[in-house]
Amino acid sequence: MKRIYQLPLLIALQMLLFVSQLRAQQYDVTSPSGLLQISLNVGSTIAYDVTYDGTQLISSSPIAISLNAGAIMLGVNATVSTTETRTVNGPIARLYGKSADLTESFNELQIDFTDNYSLIVRAYDEGVAYRFTTALGGDVIVDSETATFNLAGNPGVIFPEADLALQSWERSYSTYTSISDIAANRFAITPTLFSYPQTGIRVVVAEADLLDYPGMYVQRTATGMKGKWAQYPKTVSDPDDIYSYHRVLTRETFIAKTSGTREYPWRVVIVSTDDKDLLNNELIYKLATPSVLSNTSFIKPGKSAWEWWHDGILETTSIPSGPGNLNYNLYKYYVDFAAAHNLEYMTMDAGYDQSYLAQICQYAATQNVKIFVWDFINLP
Repeated sequence: MKRIYQLPLLIALQMLLFVSQLRAQQYDVTSPSGLLQISLNVGSTIAYDVTYDGTQLISSSPIAISLNAGAIMLGVNATVSTTETRTVNGPIARLYGKSADLTESFNELQIDFTDNYSLIVRAYDEGVAYRFTTALGGDVIVDSETATFNLAGNPGVIFPEADLALQSWERSYSTYTSISDIAANRFAITPTLFSYPQTGIRVVVAEADLLDYPGMYVQRTATGMKGKWAQYPKTVSDPDDIYSYHRVLTRETFIAKTSGTREYPWRVVIVSTDDKDLLNNELIYKLATPSVLSNTSFIKPGKSAWEWWHDGILETTSIPSGPGNLNYNLYKYYVDFAAAHNLEYMTMDAGYDQSYLAQICQYAATQNVKIFVWDFINLP
């Protein structure tokens, strides 16, 4: 008798699963070369996967954003309203760069949902990216974001580990032969490089167009990596050293306060089979919002002498040097070095004294060298 009652329940559950699978919608966006593809599964949740030349690099990875204490959920129980595709292949205007010309080429899918938000997905030959956009009006609280990167095959990683207190951005770069070797509570800044030695494929997890939003870290999970964000500062300290830091003392329970109508940062997956291509990859630049500056005449790129890189230590001169000897004579030496080696600038980092700043600037002008300064004049 018990089995007779269980049979209809089993059939009902199977039918619910079948109906759920029917309701989920599949979308594919392929790069212009046809090698790189990002696929979306949209239903009660939104998940994506990435393949390169038929090889799966990222398996089904959920994405979502929670707003206003969960009152608004982007990517959960999503109902598609309309979709639109476009193909772009053309130049990007820029002032300066590695080359005079830059061309972008991508295929894009925009999915509009019934709750006044959209998901935009792009596939370039050099990588894929997605971002949420909203048209909610007013301001919103971003409770949390779900960005997962379920990397297939347990790749190796160069892991730029962050400190657990989220107080520093310059840390050690650790190399692991597999991501499963990373301690569960460790996380890294982005970009983060993952490698598959057997195929030579490199995958870089990054972000682009980061405006009015905390930067993304990545943390190991049982199936790959996930995004991690610092919570919004509640109280901060006053600056107490020459670097003019406002250190976070306490934090809120959310990650951002922002406009309800906006574009969220791009979540980016760069793919390469040749290490030198990573040096020339400009996908982050291509995804960034174009400059809004109307007057760019003051922007003059160039090379700079910079004492901070080596603590102002000059081992081959008789001039007293090192952190305790930042003075006019030391900076005059750097100006002369810059002039002799055709460097356009000299950088004065934290620790200089304003008493000789005007004098060194005047001297640098006679040598056709311009000065960058680390500004900490707001300190008491």
